[in-house]
Amino acid sequence: MPSEALLIIGMWFQTAFVLFSVYSAKIGTVVFHFAGMGGRKPCPD
Repeated sequence: MPSEALLIIGMWFQTAFVLFSVYSAKIGTVVFHFAGMGGRKPCPD
């Protein structure tokens, strides 16, 4: 496999990993926010 293809695949994996991390962090924040609404605790940013 040419090195250019490996570089492109590596960039795709890095981008996908970053996007996944951001989305999982946002989902986690939303879940904790809704879970905290039951106890009426202020959600720290």
